[in-house]
Amino acid sequence: MNKSSSGDYRNYWLHILAWSLFIAYEVWVVWAMNGTLSTFLNYGVHYALLITWFYFAGDLVFPWTFKNLIFSIWKFPLAVAALFVIFTLANYWIDTLLIHFNLVGKKIEIALNSNYIAKILFRFVYIFGIAVAYFFIKNFIKQKNISLELEKQRLQLIIEDERTKRALSKAYNDFLKAQINPHFLFNTLDYVYHNISVQSPDAADAIMNLSEMMRYAVDSAEQEEFILLSAEMEQVEKLIRLYQLRKNQELNIIVDFNKEAGTLQFVPLILMTLVENIFKHGNVADKEIGVQIYVGIENDNLVMETLNGLNLNSKSDSSKAGLRNVTERLHFAYGEDARCSFEADEQVFRARVEVPVNTIQYESTGKAHLGLALY
Repeated sequence: MNKSSSGDYRNYWLHILAWSLFIAYEVWVVWAMNGTLSTFLNYGVHYALLITWFYFAGDLVFPWTFKNLIFSIWKFPLAVAALFVIFTLANYWIDTLLIHFNLVGKKIEIALNSNYIAKILFRFVYIFGIAVAYFFIKNFIKQKNISLELEKQRLQLIIEDERTKRALSKAYNDFLKAQINPHFLFNTLDYVYHNISVQSPDAADAIMNLSEMMRYAVDSAEQEEFILLSAEMEQVEKLIRLYQLRKNQELNIIVDFNKEAGTLQFVPLILMTLVENIFKHGNVADKEIGVQIYVGIENDNLVMETLNGLNLNSKSDSSKAGLRNVTERLHFAYGEDARCSFEADEQVFRARVEVPVNTIQYESTGKAHLGLALY
């Protein structure tokens, strides 16, 4: 049972208890004063009428009456008169029926005269007063619950705001540390480079290439959303030099970069990821198949294509994360105009990316203009 239904359940039994005590009190008072009791049916019908009238007044009439305080000036007298007429006529009708069928325990006669109306008026006044009190207490509790709920929401917003501030503070500190750590690494690599450049030129060249590639990767996150593709082509050539140094220049790698393609503003680290995927998961030692890396423009499309031998010892899904990241980033930047295909046969793996040049130019210039407009 949830909290709301549990509260309704308690209110339900609270009403039953209150009416039970009220009925018992009235029956006892009448018996104490007159020494007589009526039939169970007489009590049941009259109290059923009383309870129905009570909730009709408290839950329907009074909310309509006090919905607008200005209009309540004329609504309230009208409601009092209507409720009294209903209460009087209903009691008279019930009394007439009970007496007619001899269900009150003794034979009496009634008439809708001043005496009967006066007796009904006395009962109406104090029941009406209880109904008004019930309405205002219920309305007060309702407004209090609304205020408590609003206060709870306000406190929740304050808590969420504090959490957001703490999260932003932590993110800022992490950002500062992320800036400090790479710069410390770059300075260290620079120190090592200068100390071994004379004794081991190849090792020094490898350190310099590695440092520049890492700086490119770090700085690309701080640059614009698009960068010159020629800058990434240059980093790919440095990456290839690193692997050639490790393998004593024995790798069969063919690189074909088109200068016109290098002038395009493109999403960074796409080409780098494709090439890194080759060295990480491909069989680059296969001299017969070798490695082919191509970037050019074909039929007004920018084309990036890599080809390499399959590494049969590699896990089947080992390269999916990086290639999936490439696909997602391209679709985010260029929508469905970006087409990616990754195919493997028994010996060769081929990756191909195609994006219309018009789309690349539109997105890069559009974002730039938008940034200037916002600035």
